[in-house]
Amino acid sequence: MIEVAKIRSLKPEFFSSEQIVSVSIPARYLFEGIWVFGDDEGLIKHSPMSLKMKVFPGDSIEVEPLVCELLREGLVIEVSSDQGPLLWAPNVQVHQSPKRPTPTKFTRVTPPFSARYSAAESGNVPPVRGTRGEQGTAEAPPEPPLVALERSGEERKGEEGNTSEVADATRPDVERLLDLLDEELQKNGVKRLPKRNKANRDAMRLLLDRDGRSEEQVANAIRWAQSNEFWRSNILSASKLREKYETLRAQAARGRRAPAVVENISLAERYEAEERKELGA
Repeated sequence: MIEVAKIRSLKPEFFSSEQIVSVSIPARYLFEGIWVFGDDEGLIKHSPMSLKMKVFPGDSIEVEPLVCELLREGLVIEVSSDQGPLLWAPNVQVHQSPKRPTPTKFTRVTPPFSARYSAAESGNVPPVRGTRGEQGTAEAPPEPPLVALERSGEERKGEEGNTSEVADATRPDVERLLDLLDEELQKNGVKRLPKRNKANRDAMRLLLDRDGRSEEQVANAIRWAQSNEFWRSNILSASKLREKYETLRAQAARGRRAPAVVENISLAERYEAEERKELGA
């Protein structure tokens, strides 16, 4: 699928948005790149290598930690499709008014557009617009849309069923694991700890109850991830821990370093290999 870059423009208020200033400067630059290379509905493939080649072609920068920053602040949201994982920038539809918007070419995007638009229309996005965008914007409320849509993200795993199953009550084992994650993140110098919101509590609870992991297994995964050069900057929340748990388990068992730090493979070769894999070659 060919992604065609679009000309976008930003409101001045973009630069003082609380969500924007909460992420690093490289993450802000990546966010602008996602706007430019995403489609008119704000969707772009969640491929760190592809994003790097588009936004940072001449820089030695790891993209996935920057994506994690954007996810944590709700500036982008992870969704799935027939074409693989996507990133969705909700404010494209809210603040852009293209003359002839092109419908997305991604199919079976989950959560569905109605659910995603309802979050975007809440106004909880930094003020950005296109050449014919809206001039006014509401002040963003403190809670990012990622909270609600991470709950919807449970639906895209298929086997997990209805999110109404999720319990509201806090549990000692869940809280102990969340405490451990916070402690390990602090040891690695993370200043902005993940929120103790429903999405992260649900993710930790589901790891135990639905995925069948013991508290000790999850604790070991947290410690291993935070001791790994690559994963320590990528596993920054319980939601991300659950999403990547099987990958962490497999890599820990093999004792191999993460693919992003494998040496002696050129960037171009890695990009080409990833593209072939996506095309099923």
